[in-house]
Amino acid sequence: MTDTCFNEDLSKPLCCDCNFMGCWAQDYSPARCCDRDSWASEQTALILSRNRSWVDAQVLFCQALNVDRCAEREAFLTDPVCQALATYVERLPTACLNELSVTSCLKGLVLIRWNTILYARARRSPGWEEMENSSLQCSVILRDLRSDYKRLDIVEKENMPWAFRPFWFETRYVSMLRRCVDIRKHELYTLLPRAAYAFSTAALQEERLWVRERPRIGVILAMTKKEAHFYGHALGIWRCYCARHGDCEIVVEWENFLKYGDYPANYAVDYYTQEFSMKRGFAWNRWFALQRHLDAYEWVFTADPDQFISRQCFTSYSLSDALQASGALDPAGSTLPPVLVMRDFPTFQTLNSAGVFLRGGEAGRLFLSLLIGRLHWKGFADFDQSSFDQTVIEFLDLWHHVKAQKLQSTSGKKPRFRDNIDFMSAECLKKQYAWLDGSNVLEMYNECWHAFVARMFGAFGARTVPEDAPICFLNPEQVDINYVVGLRPQDDEPLVWHLAGKHKFVRDVNGEVYMDTLLKRFWNLSNETLPPRSPEPLGAGQEPNCSAWEAVAAAPGNCSPGTPIVDCRQGWLAVC
Repeated sequence: MTDTCFNEDLSKPLCCDCNFMGCWAQDYSPARCCDRDSWASEQTALILSRNRSWVDAQVLFCQALNVDRCAEREAFLTDPVCQALATYVERLPTACLNELSVTSCLKGLVLIRWNTILYARARRSPGWEEMENSSLQCSVILRDLRSDYKRLDIVEKENMPWAFRPFWFETRYVSMLRRCVDIRKHELYTLLPRAAYAFSTAALQEERLWVRERPRIGVILAMTKKEAHFYGHALGIWRCYCARHGDCEIVVEWENFLKYGDYPANYAVDYYTQEFSMKRGFAWNRWFALQRHLDAYEWVFTADPDQFISRQCFTSYSLSDALQASGALDPAGSTLPPVLVMRDFPTFQTLNSAGVFLRGGEAGRLFLSLLIGRLHWKGFADFDQSSFDQTVIEFLDLWHHVKAQKLQSTSGKKPRFRDNIDFMSAECLKKQYAWLDGSNVLEMYNECWHAFVARMFGAFGARTVPEDAPICFLNPEQVDINYVVGLRPQDDEPLVWHLAGKHKFVRDVNGEVYMDTLLKRFWNLSNETLPPRSPEPLGAGQEPNCSAWEAVAAAPGNCSPGTPIVDCRQGWLAVC
Protein backbone atom coordinates (compact mmCIF):
# COMPACT_ATOMS: atom_id res chain seq x y z
CA MET A 1 0.00 0.00 0.00
CA THR A 2 1.02 3.61 -0.50
CA ASP A 3 0.06 6.91 1.00
CA THR A 4 -0.58 10.31 -0.53
CA CYS A 5 0.70 13.23 1.51
CA PHE A 6 -1.55 16.29 1.84
CA ASN A 7 -0.48 19.75 2.92
CA GLU A 8 -1.14 20.64 6.53
CA ASP A 9 -4.64 22.09 6.04
CA LEU A 10 -5.65 19.14 3.79
CA SER A 11 -6.48 21.53 0.96
CA LYS A 12 -4.05 20.13 -1.62
CA PRO A 13 -2.67 16.66 -2.31
CA LEU A 14 1.06 16.69 -2.84
CA CYS A 15 3.04 14.50 -5.18
CA CYS A 16 4.31 12.35 -2.35
CA ASP A 17 3.74 8.75 -3.39
CA CYS A 18 5.81 6.46 -1.19
CA ASN A 19 6.56 4.21 -4.18
CA PHE A 20 7.95 7.09 -6.21
CA MET A 21 10.14 9.19 -3.99
CA GLY A 22 11.83 10.74 -6.99
CA CYS A 23 8.77 12.90 -7.59
CA TRP A 24 8.61 14.35 -4.07
CA ALA A 25 8.82 18.01 -3.25
CA GLN A 26 11.99 18.81 -1.37
CA ASP A 27 10.34 19.51 1.99
CA TYR A 28 8.54 16.16 2.19
CA SER A 29 10.68 13.29 3.40
CA PRO A 30 9.83 9.60 4.02
CA ALA A 31 9.69 10.33 7.73
CA ARG A 32 7.10 13.02 7.17
CA CYS A 33 4.89 11.22 4.67
CA CYS A 34 5.38 7.46 4.90
CA ASP A 35 6.15 6.46 8.47
CA ARG A 36 3.15 4.90 10.17
CA ASP A 37 3.34 7.35 13.01
CA SER A 38 3.82 10.46 10.85
CA TRP A 39 1.29 13.27 11.01
CA ALA A 40 0.61 13.13 7.27
CA SER A 41 0.03 9.38 7.32
CA GLU A 42 -2.49 9.70 10.11
CA GLN A 43 -4.35 12.54 8.41
CA THR A 44 -4.58 10.83 5.03
CA ALA A 45 -5.46 7.37 6.31
CA LEU A 46 -9.16 8.18 6.63
CA ILE A 47 -9.30 9.55 3.08
CA LEU A 48 -7.46 6.65 1.48
CA SER A 49 -9.32 3.94 3.36
CA ARG A 50 -12.54 4.97 1.64
CA ASN A 51 -11.36 3.42 -1.63
CA ARG A 52 -8.67 0.78 -1.24
CA SER A 53 -8.70 -0.07 -4.95
CA TRP A 54 -7.82 3.54 -5.70
CA VAL A 55 -4.71 3.16 -3.56
CA ASP A 56 -3.82 -0.14 -5.26
CA ALA A 57 -4.04 1.64 -8.60
CA GLN A 58 -0.91 3.60 -7.79
CA VAL A 59 1.03 0.37 -8.09
CA LEU A 60 -0.88 -1.10 -11.03
CA PHE A 61 -0.72 1.78 -13.47
CA CYS A 62 3.08 1.83 -13.27
CA GLN A 63 3.24 -1.75 -14.52
CA ALA A 64 2.73 -1.67 -18.27
CA LEU A 65 1.56 -5.28 -18.57
CA ASN A 66 -1.17 -4.68 -16.00
CA VAL A 67 -2.27 -1.55 -17.77
CA ASP A 68 -2.33 -3.44 -21.06
CA ARG A 69 -5.48 -5.26 -19.92
CA CYS A 70 -7.29 -1.87 -20.02
CA ALA A 71 -6.35 -0.98 -23.59
CA GLU A 72 -9.67 -1.92 -25.17
CA ARG A 73 -12.95 -0.13 -24.53
CA GLU A 74 -14.96 -3.00 -23.07
CA ALA A 75 -12.30 -4.01 -20.56
CA PHE A 76 -11.61 -0.42 -19.62
CA LEU A 77 -15.26 0.24 -18.84
CA THR A 78 -16.03 -3.04 -17.03
CA ASP A 79 -12.87 -4.19 -15.29
CA PRO A 80 -12.82 -2.88 -11.66
CA VAL A 81 -9.05 -2.55 -11.79
CA CYS A 82 -9.26 -0.43 -14.95
CA GLN A 83 -11.86 1.80 -13.36
CA ALA A 84 -9.68 2.16 -10.27
CA LEU A 85 -6.79 3.16 -12.54
CA ALA A 86 -8.98 5.72 -14.29
CA THR A 87 -10.23 7.21 -11.04
CA TYR A 88 -6.71 7.50 -9.69
CA VAL A 89 -5.39 9.23 -12.82
CA GLU A 90 -8.35 11.62 -12.93
CA ARG A 91 -7.60 12.78 -9.39
CA LEU A 92 -3.87 13.31 -9.84
CA PRO A 93 -2.83 16.98 -9.63
CA THR A 94 -1.19 18.41 -12.75
CA ALA A 95 2.14 18.70 -10.95
CA CYS A 96 2.10 14.99 -10.18
CA LEU A 97 1.23 14.12 -13.77
CA ASN A 98 4.19 16.12 -15.02
CA GLU A 99 6.58 14.59 -12.52
CA LEU A 100 5.40 11.00 -12.99
CA SER A 101 5.83 11.47 -16.74
CA VAL A 102 9.59 11.14 -16.37
CA THR A 103 9.36 7.83 -14.51
CA SER A 104 8.71 4.26 -15.62
CA CYS A 105 5.02 4.98 -15.01
CA LEU A 106 4.77 7.05 -18.18
CA LYS A 107 3.40 4.35 -20.48
CA GLY A 108 0.61 3.32 -18.17
CA LEU A 109 -0.15 6.90 -17.29
CA VAL A 110 -0.62 7.91 -20.93
CA LEU A 111 -2.77 4.94 -21.89
CA ILE A 112 -5.11 5.35 -18.92
CA ARG A 113 -5.36 9.12 -19.46
CA TRP A 114 -6.22 8.57 -23.12
CA ASN A 115 -8.96 6.07 -22.33
CA THR A 116 -10.27 8.27 -19.55
CA ILE A 117 -10.65 11.10 -22.08
CA LEU A 118 -11.97 9.00 -24.96
CA TYR A 119 -14.60 7.22 -22.89
CA ALA A 120 -15.59 10.12 -20.63
CA ARG A 121 -19.16 10.00 -21.89
CA ALA A 122 -19.57 6.31 -21.13
CA ARG A 123 -18.09 6.80 -17.65
CA ARG A 124 -20.09 10.01 -17.05
CA SER A 125 -16.86 11.70 -16.08
CA PRO A 126 -16.98 15.30 -14.84
CA GLY A 127 -17.33 17.70 -17.77
CA TRP A 128 -18.28 15.10 -20.37
CA GLU A 129 -21.43 17.01 -21.38
CA GLU A 130 -19.42 20.16 -22.11
CA MET A 131 -17.05 18.10 -24.23
CA GLU A 132 -19.93 16.66 -26.24
CA ASN A 133 -21.34 20.09 -27.06
CA SER A 134 -18.35 22.37 -27.52
CA SER A 135 -15.87 22.51 -30.38
CA LEU A 136 -13.61 24.61 -28.20
CA GLN A 137 -13.51 21.92 -25.52
CA CYS A 138 -13.04 19.22 -28.15
CA SER A 139 -10.02 21.10 -29.52
CA VAL A 140 -8.61 21.28 -25.99
CA ILE A 141 -9.04 17.53 -25.60
CA LEU A 142 -7.23 16.91 -28.89
CA ARG A 143 -4.40 19.10 -27.64
CA ASP A 144 -4.21 17.10 -24.39
CA LEU A 145 -4.11 13.82 -26.32
CA ARG A 146 -1.27 15.14 -28.48
CA SER A 147 0.58 16.38 -25.42
CA ASP A 148 0.36 13.00 -23.71
CA TYR A 149 1.48 11.22 -26.86
CA LYS A 150 4.51 13.50 -27.18
CA ARG A 151 5.58 12.46 -23.70
CA LEU A 152 6.22 8.99 -25.09
CA ASP A 153 9.07 10.39 -27.17
CA ILE A 154 11.37 9.72 -24.24
CA VAL A 155 10.90 5.96 -24.65
CA GLU A 156 11.30 3.63 -27.60
CA LYS A 157 7.80 3.23 -29.05
CA GLU A 158 8.74 0.13 -31.01
CA ASN A 159 9.79 -1.70 -27.85
CA MET A 160 6.48 -1.15 -26.08
CA PRO A 161 3.79 -3.77 -25.48
CA TRP A 162 1.33 -3.88 -28.38
CA ALA A 163 -1.11 -1.48 -26.76
CA PHE A 164 1.50 1.26 -26.82
CA ARG A 165 2.37 1.06 -30.50
CA PRO A 166 1.62 4.17 -32.60
CA PHE A 167 -1.26 2.40 -34.38
CA TRP A 168 -3.20 2.13 -31.11
CA PHE A 169 -2.96 5.89 -30.61
CA GLU A 170 -3.53 6.80 -34.25
CA THR A 171 -6.82 4.93 -34.54
CA ARG A 172 -8.14 6.47 -31.34
CA TYR A 173 -7.01 9.95 -32.30
CA VAL A 174 -8.86 9.61 -35.61
CA SER A 175 -11.92 8.54 -33.64
CA MET A 176 -11.67 11.70 -31.52
CA LEU A 177 -11.30 13.82 -34.64
CA ARG A 178 -14.50 12.26 -35.91
CA ARG A 179 -16.28 13.21 -32.71
CA CYS A 180 -15.05 16.80 -33.01
CA VAL A 181 -16.43 16.95 -36.55
CA ASP A 182 -19.81 15.69 -35.32
CA ILE A 183 -19.84 18.29 -32.57
CA ARG A 184 -19.16 21.07 -35.08
CA LYS A 185 -21.95 19.81 -37.31
CA HIS A 186 -24.28 19.99 -34.34
CA GLU A 187 -23.19 23.56 -33.61
CA LEU A 188 -23.78 24.60 -37.22
CA TYR A 189 -27.19 22.96 -37.13
CA THR A 190 -28.19 25.09 -34.15
CA LEU A 191 -27.13 28.21 -36.09
CA LEU A 192 -29.56 27.55 -38.94
CA PRO A 193 -32.39 29.73 -37.55
CA ARG A 194 -30.02 32.70 -37.25
CA ALA A 195 -28.62 32.00 -40.70
CA ALA A 196 -32.14 31.79 -42.16
CA TYR A 197 -32.79 35.36 -41.04
CA ALA A 198 -29.31 36.63 -41.97
CA PHE A 199 -29.69 35.36 -45.54
CA SER A 200 -33.29 36.49 -45.91
CA THR A 201 -34.13 39.21 -48.43
CA ALA A 202 -35.35 41.48 -45.63
CA ALA A 203 -32.06 41.27 -43.73
CA LEU A 204 -29.89 41.62 -46.84
CA GLN A 205 -31.84 44.70 -47.96
CA GLU A 206 -31.78 46.29 -44.53
CA GLU A 207 -31.38 50.06 -44.78
CA ARG A 208 -28.55 51.59 -42.78
CA LEU A 209 -29.18 55.22 -43.56
CA TRP A 210 -26.26 56.51 -41.48
CA VAL A 211 -23.69 54.97 -43.84
CA ARG A 212 -24.66 57.50 -46.52
CA GLU A 213 -22.95 60.20 -44.48
CA ARG A 214 -19.56 58.52 -44.89
CA PRO A 215 -17.50 57.17 -47.78
CA ARG A 216 -18.69 53.86 -49.13
CA ILE A 217 -15.72 51.84 -47.84
CA GLY A 218 -13.90 51.88 -44.53
CA VAL A 219 -10.35 50.52 -44.89
CA ILE A 220 -9.72 49.02 -41.46
CA LEU A 221 -6.24 48.33 -40.10
CA ALA A 222 -4.93 47.31 -36.67
CA MET A 223 -1.37 47.74 -35.41
CA THR A 224 0.53 49.03 -32.42
CA LYS A 225 2.00 52.52 -32.16
CA LYS A 226 5.44 50.90 -32.11
CA GLU A 227 4.78 49.69 -35.67
CA ALA A 228 3.62 53.10 -36.92
CA HIS A 229 7.03 54.19 -38.23
CA PHE A 230 7.80 50.86 -39.90
CA TYR A 231 4.52 50.93 -41.87
CA GLY A 232 4.54 54.70 -42.40
CA HIS A 233 5.04 54.53 -46.18
CA ALA A 234 2.26 51.99 -46.71
CA LEU A 235 -0.13 53.99 -44.54
CA GLY A 236 0.73 57.14 -46.49
CA ILE A 237 -0.15 55.38 -49.76
CA TRP A 238 -3.47 54.18 -48.35
CA ARG A 239 -4.44 57.58 -46.95
CA CYS A 240 -3.56 59.41 -50.14
CA TYR A 241 -5.25 56.78 -52.32
CA CYS A 242 -8.53 57.18 -50.43
CA ALA A 243 -8.20 60.96 -50.45
CA ARG A 244 -7.80 60.90 -54.24
CA HIS A 245 -10.80 58.69 -55.02
CA GLY A 246 -13.09 59.80 -52.19
CA ASP A 247 -14.84 56.45 -51.88
CA CYS A 248 -12.93 55.23 -48.82
CA GLU A 249 -11.36 56.39 -45.60
CA ILE A 250 -8.67 54.88 -43.37
CA VAL A 251 -9.42 53.71 -39.83
CA VAL A 252 -6.48 52.50 -37.74
CA GLU A 253 -6.97 50.81 -34.37
CA TRP A 254 -3.78 51.36 -32.37
CA GLU A 255 -4.66 49.60 -29.11
CA ASN A 256 -5.22 45.96 -28.21
CA PHE A 257 -8.81 44.82 -27.77
CA LEU A 258 -8.02 42.25 -25.07
CA LYS A 259 -5.70 41.96 -22.12
CA TYR A 260 -2.30 40.48 -23.00
CA GLY A 261 -3.02 37.10 -21.40
CA ASP A 262 -6.41 36.78 -23.11
CA TYR A 263 -4.88 36.44 -26.57
CA PRO A 264 -4.19 32.86 -27.68
CA ALA A 265 -0.57 31.74 -27.72
CA ASN A 266 1.34 29.40 -29.99
CA TYR A 267 4.55 27.70 -28.89
CA ALA A 268 7.04 26.65 -31.53
CA VAL A 269 10.70 26.10 -32.33
CA ASP A 270 12.09 28.72 -34.71
CA TYR A 271 13.16 27.05 -37.98
CA TYR A 272 16.27 29.22 -38.33
CA THR A 273 17.50 29.63 -34.74
CA GLN A 274 16.08 26.39 -33.26
CA GLU A 275 15.03 28.46 -30.26
CA PHE A 276 11.76 27.79 -28.45
CA SER A 277 9.46 30.80 -28.59
CA MET A 278 5.92 31.89 -27.78
CA LYS A 279 3.84 34.01 -30.11
CA ARG A 280 0.68 35.83 -29.07
CA GLY A 281 -2.24 36.07 -31.46
CA PHE A 282 -2.36 39.85 -31.82
CA ALA A 283 -3.32 39.29 -35.47
CA TRP A 284 -6.85 38.84 -34.15
CA ASN A 285 -6.99 42.60 -33.56
CA ARG A 286 -7.84 43.24 -37.20
CA TRP A 287 -10.99 41.14 -36.89
CA PHE A 288 -11.98 42.86 -33.66
CA ALA A 289 -11.42 46.16 -35.47
CA LEU A 290 -13.55 45.00 -38.39
CA GLN A 291 -16.30 43.95 -35.98
CA ARG A 292 -16.22 47.37 -34.31
CA HIS A 293 -16.60 49.28 -37.58
CA LEU A 294 -18.66 46.81 -39.62
CA ASP A 295 -21.91 48.75 -39.55
CA ALA A 296 -20.36 52.21 -39.83
CA TYR A 297 -19.87 51.82 -43.59
CA GLU A 298 -21.62 50.19 -46.51
CA TRP A 299 -18.50 48.05 -46.90
CA VAL A 300 -15.41 47.51 -44.81
CA PHE A 301 -12.10 46.33 -46.24
CA THR A 302 -9.64 44.55 -43.96
CA ALA A 303 -6.11 45.50 -44.91
CA ASP A 304 -2.89 44.30 -43.36
CA PRO A 305 -0.36 47.08 -42.72
CA ASP A 306 2.07 45.31 -45.08
CA GLN A 307 -0.35 45.79 -48.00
CA PHE A 308 -0.34 48.83 -50.28
CA ILE A 309 -1.79 50.01 -53.59
CA SER A 310 0.32 49.57 -56.72
CA ARG A 311 1.88 52.54 -58.47
CA GLN A 312 0.13 51.76 -61.79
CA CYS A 313 -3.38 51.71 -60.27
CA PHE A 314 -3.03 54.47 -57.65
CA THR A 315 -4.53 57.26 -59.75
CA SER A 316 -7.04 55.46 -61.98
CA TYR A 317 -8.56 52.45 -60.20
CA SER A 318 -10.54 52.71 -56.95
CA LEU A 319 -11.75 50.13 -54.45
CA SER A 320 -15.25 50.83 -55.73
CA ASP A 321 -14.04 49.81 -59.17
CA ALA A 322 -12.94 46.49 -57.67
CA LEU A 323 -16.37 45.99 -56.09
CA GLN A 324 -17.98 46.90 -59.42
CA ALA A 325 -15.84 44.32 -61.22
CA SER A 326 -16.95 41.67 -58.72
CA GLY A 327 -20.61 42.45 -59.36
CA ALA A 328 -21.13 43.62 -55.78
CA LEU A 329 -22.37 47.06 -56.88
CA ASP A 330 -25.65 46.92 -58.75
CA PRO A 331 -26.86 50.45 -59.52
CA ALA A 332 -30.30 49.16 -60.50
CA GLY A 333 -30.66 47.19 -57.27
CA SER A 334 -32.02 44.19 -59.18
CA THR A 335 -29.82 41.67 -57.37
CA LEU A 336 -28.82 41.20 -53.76
CA PRO A 337 -25.17 42.12 -53.22
CA PRO A 338 -22.83 39.54 -51.69
CA VAL A 339 -21.81 39.74 -48.06
CA LEU A 340 -18.12 39.05 -48.62
CA VAL A 341 -15.81 39.68 -51.58
CA MET A 342 -12.43 37.96 -51.49
CA ARG A 343 -9.66 37.02 -53.88
CA ASP A 344 -10.08 33.61 -55.49
CA PHE A 345 -7.18 31.15 -55.33
CA PRO A 346 -6.03 28.32 -57.59
CA THR A 347 -5.31 25.06 -55.81
CA PHE A 348 -1.54 25.59 -55.85
CA GLN A 349 -1.61 28.96 -54.07
CA THR A 350 -1.88 29.39 -50.32
CA LEU A 351 -5.12 30.88 -49.02
CA ASN A 352 -4.85 34.33 -47.46
CA SER A 353 -7.32 36.33 -45.40
CA ALA A 354 -6.11 39.89 -46.07
CA GLY A 355 -7.71 42.24 -48.59
CA VAL A 356 -11.29 41.14 -47.95
CA PHE A 357 -14.45 43.22 -48.38
CA LEU A 358 -17.28 42.61 -45.89
CA ARG A 359 -20.72 44.23 -46.03
CA GLY A 360 -22.46 45.38 -42.87
CA GLY A 361 -25.68 43.83 -41.65
CA GLU A 362 -26.79 40.64 -39.94
CA ALA A 363 -25.04 38.31 -42.40
CA GLY A 364 -21.75 40.16 -41.93
CA ARG A 365 -22.17 39.92 -38.17
CA LEU A 366 -22.86 36.19 -38.51
CA PHE A 367 -19.63 35.73 -40.48
CA LEU A 368 -17.54 37.54 -37.88
CA SER A 369 -19.16 35.66 -35.00
CA LEU A 370 -18.24 32.36 -36.68
CA LEU A 371 -14.69 33.60 -37.18
CA ILE A 372 -14.04 35.21 -33.79
CA GLY A 373 -15.75 32.28 -32.05
CA ARG A 374 -12.61 30.30 -32.92
CA LEU A 375 -10.33 32.64 -30.98
CA HIS A 376 -9.24 30.02 -28.43
CA TRP A 377 -9.54 26.84 -30.48
CA LYS A 378 -6.39 24.74 -30.25
CA GLY A 379 -4.41 22.83 -32.85
CA PHE A 380 -4.35 25.15 -35.87
CA ALA A 381 -1.24 26.02 -37.85
CA ASP A 382 -1.65 29.73 -37.10
CA PHE A 383 -4.10 32.12 -35.51
CA ASP A 384 -6.74 33.93 -37.55
CA GLN A 385 -5.78 32.65 -41.01
CA SER A 386 -6.84 29.05 -40.32
CA SER A 387 -10.01 30.30 -38.66
CA PHE A 388 -10.86 32.51 -41.65
CA ASP A 389 -10.40 29.66 -44.13
CA GLN A 390 -12.79 27.37 -42.29
CA THR A 391 -15.28 30.16 -41.62
CA VAL A 392 -15.58 30.83 -45.36
CA ILE A 393 -16.79 27.32 -46.16
CA GLU A 394 -18.98 27.07 -43.05
CA PHE A 395 -20.63 30.36 -44.02
CA LEU A 396 -21.33 28.92 -47.47
CA ASP A 397 -22.57 25.68 -45.93
CA LEU A 398 -25.10 27.53 -43.77
CA TRP A 399 -26.31 29.50 -46.79
CA HIS A 400 -26.59 26.30 -48.83
CA HIS A 401 -28.77 24.64 -46.18
CA VAL A 402 -30.98 27.69 -45.84
CA LYS A 403 -31.39 27.94 -49.59
CA ALA A 404 -32.17 24.26 -49.91
CA GLN A 405 -34.84 24.66 -47.23
CA LYS A 406 -33.29 22.09 -44.94
CA LEU A 407 -34.54 23.72 -41.76
CA GLN A 408 -36.19 20.73 -40.12
CA SER A 409 -36.67 21.76 -36.53
CA THR A 410 -36.65 25.46 -35.80
CA SER A 411 -39.89 25.66 -33.81
CA GLY A 412 -38.60 24.87 -30.35
CA LYS A 413 -37.30 21.35 -30.94
CA LYS A 414 -33.70 21.04 -29.76
CA PRO A 415 -31.46 19.28 -32.29
CA ARG A 416 -29.99 16.03 -31.06
CA PHE A 417 -26.27 15.39 -31.14
CA ARG A 418 -26.56 12.32 -33.35
CA ASP A 419 -29.03 13.78 -35.86
CA ASN A 420 -28.11 13.17 -39.48
CA ILE A 421 -26.49 16.56 -40.08
CA ASP A 422 -24.73 16.81 -43.41
CA PHE A 423 -22.60 19.93 -42.99
CA MET A 424 -19.78 18.77 -45.21
CA SER A 425 -17.64 21.83 -44.43
CA ALA A 426 -16.97 20.37 -40.98
CA GLU A 427 -15.28 17.35 -42.59
CA CYS A 428 -12.33 19.60 -43.46
CA LEU A 429 -11.62 20.07 -39.76
CA LYS A 430 -10.09 16.58 -39.75
CA LYS A 431 -7.42 17.96 -42.09
CA GLN A 432 -7.04 21.30 -40.30
CA TYR A 433 -6.47 20.14 -36.74
CA ALA A 434 -2.90 19.16 -35.92
CA TRP A 435 -2.06 15.49 -36.37
CA LEU A 436 -1.05 13.26 -33.47
CA ASP A 437 2.59 14.35 -33.63
CA GLY A 438 1.60 18.04 -33.58
CA SER A 439 2.22 18.66 -37.29
CA ASN A 440 -0.15 20.58 -39.59
CA VAL A 441 -0.19 19.56 -43.25
CA LEU A 442 -1.37 22.67 -45.10
CA GLU A 443 -1.83 21.09 -48.51
CA MET A 444 -4.25 18.43 -47.18
CA TYR A 445 -6.54 21.12 -45.78
CA ASN A 446 -6.21 23.21 -48.96
CA GLU A 447 -7.36 20.24 -51.02
CA CYS A 448 -10.42 19.79 -48.81
CA TRP A 449 -11.23 23.52 -48.91
CA HIS A 450 -10.97 23.71 -52.70
CA ALA A 451 -12.97 20.49 -53.14
CA PHE A 452 -15.81 21.94 -51.05
CA VAL A 453 -15.91 25.21 -53.00
CA ALA A 454 -15.65 23.34 -56.32
CA ARG A 455 -18.58 21.07 -55.42
CA MET A 456 -20.67 24.16 -54.80
CA PHE A 457 -19.57 26.54 -57.58
CA GLY A 458 -17.19 24.68 -59.89
CA ALA A 459 -13.41 24.73 -60.18
CA PHE A 460 -11.21 27.83 -60.10
CA GLY A 461 -11.42 29.72 -63.38
CA ALA A 462 -14.76 28.15 -64.25
CA ARG A 463 -16.91 28.94 -61.23
CA THR A 464 -20.64 29.44 -61.64
CA VAL A 465 -21.74 31.39 -58.60
CA PRO A 466 -25.47 32.12 -58.14
CA GLU A 467 -26.44 35.79 -57.89
CA ASP A 468 -27.73 35.27 -54.34
CA ALA A 469 -24.55 33.61 -53.06
CA PRO A 470 -23.19 35.40 -49.98
CA ILE A 471 -19.55 35.23 -51.12
CA CYS A 472 -18.01 36.50 -54.32
CA PHE A 473 -14.70 34.93 -55.32
CA LEU A 474 -13.01 37.67 -57.36
CA ASN A 475 -10.83 36.20 -60.08
CA PRO A 476 -7.31 37.68 -59.66
CA GLU A 477 -6.82 37.65 -63.42
CA GLN A 478 -9.54 40.29 -63.52
CA VAL A 479 -8.65 42.26 -60.37
CA ASP A 480 -6.07 41.14 -57.80
CA ILE A 481 -6.89 42.71 -54.43
CA ASN A 482 -4.35 40.62 -52.46
CA TYR A 483 -1.20 39.68 -54.35
CA VAL A 484 1.14 37.94 -51.90
CA VAL A 485 4.77 38.53 -52.82
CA GLY A 486 6.90 35.40 -52.77
CA LEU A 487 7.70 32.89 -55.48
CA ARG A 488 4.97 34.35 -57.68
CA PRO A 489 6.18 36.57 -60.57
CA GLN A 490 6.34 40.29 -59.80
CA ASP A 491 6.45 41.82 -63.29
CA ASP A 492 2.68 42.38 -63.58
CA GLU A 493 1.19 44.94 -61.19
CA PRO A 494 -1.89 43.96 -59.13
CA LEU A 495 -4.24 46.45 -57.52
CA VAL A 496 -2.89 45.60 -54.03
CA TRP A 497 0.56 44.27 -53.13
CA HIS A 498 0.96 42.17 -49.98
CA LEU A 499 4.34 41.58 -48.32
CA ALA A 500 3.19 38.76 -46.03
CA GLY A 501 5.62 36.90 -43.78
CA LYS A 502 8.66 37.72 -41.69
CA HIS A 503 11.04 38.47 -44.54
CA LYS A 504 9.82 42.08 -44.74
CA PHE A 505 11.71 42.81 -41.50
CA VAL A 506 15.08 41.53 -42.77
CA ARG A 507 17.72 44.23 -43.25
CA ASP A 508 20.26 44.28 -46.07
CA VAL A 509 23.92 45.19 -45.73
CA ASN A 510 22.98 48.88 -45.82
CA GLY A 511 20.48 48.49 -42.98
CA GLU A 512 17.39 48.88 -45.16
CA VAL A 513 14.46 46.61 -44.39
CA TYR A 514 13.15 44.38 -47.18
CA MET A 515 9.71 46.03 -47.11
CA ASP A 516 11.18 49.42 -48.00
CA THR A 517 13.35 47.80 -50.68
CA LEU A 518 10.36 46.19 -52.37
CA LEU A 519 8.15 49.26 -52.03
CA LYS A 520 10.78 51.37 -53.78
CA ARG A 521 11.13 48.76 -56.53
CA PHE A 522 7.37 48.43 -57.08
CA TRP A 523 6.93 52.21 -57.10
CA ASN A 524 10.08 52.84 -59.19
CA LEU A 525 11.62 55.03 -56.49
CA SER A 526 15.07 55.80 -55.14
CA ASN A 527 16.08 57.03 -51.72
CA GLU A 528 15.92 60.57 -53.10
CA THR A 529 12.44 60.26 -54.64
CA LEU A 530 10.81 58.19 -51.88
CA PRO A 531 8.12 60.34 -50.20
CA PRO A 532 8.36 60.77 -46.42
CA ARG A 533 6.58 58.36 -44.13
CA SER A 534 3.13 59.32 -42.94
CA PRO A 535 3.56 60.75 -39.39
CA GLU A 536 1.55 58.00 -37.70
CA PRO A 537 -0.46 58.03 -35.55
CA LEU A 538 -1.77 61.22 -37.12
CA GLY A 539 -2.42 64.07 -34.74
CA ALA A 540 -4.90 66.88 -35.16
CA GLY A 541 -4.23 68.70 -38.41
CA GLN A 542 -1.61 66.21 -39.59
CA GLU A 543 -1.80 64.65 -43.04
CA PRO A 544 0.58 62.60 -45.17
CA ASN A 545 2.35 64.32 -48.06
CA CYS A 546 -0.09 63.25 -50.78
CA SER A 547 1.34 65.54 -53.43
CA ALA A 548 4.58 63.54 -53.22
CA TRP A 549 2.78 60.23 -53.84
CA GLU A 550 0.66 61.78 -56.61
CA ALA A 551 3.84 62.98 -58.28
CA VAL A 552 5.45 59.53 -58.44
CA ALA A 553 2.29 57.53 -59.27
CA ALA A 554 1.71 56.29 -62.81
CA ALA A 555 -0.42 58.41 -65.12
CA PRO A 556 -4.11 57.49 -65.43
CA GLY A 557 -4.85 54.76 -67.96
CA ASN A 558 -1.81 52.62 -67.15
CA CYS A 559 -3.61 50.33 -64.69
CA SER A 560 -4.21 46.67 -65.43
CA PRO A 561 -5.29 45.39 -61.99
CA GLY A 562 -5.32 41.68 -62.79
CA THR A 563 -2.38 39.30 -62.53
CA PRO A 564 -1.65 36.10 -64.48
CA ILE A 565 -2.07 32.77 -62.77
CA VAL A 566 1.31 31.06 -62.80
CA ASP A 567 2.12 27.79 -61.05
CA CYS A 568 5.00 28.95 -58.88
CA ARG A 569 5.66 25.68 -57.06
CA GLN A 570 9.26 24.55 -56.97
CA GLY A 571 10.72 21.22 -55.93
CA TRP A 572 8.99 19.87 -52.86
CA LEU A 573 6.50 22.76 -52.52
CA ALA A 574 2.85 21.69 -52.58
CA VAL A 575 1.57 25.28 -52.54
CA CYS A 576 3.20 28.67 -53.07
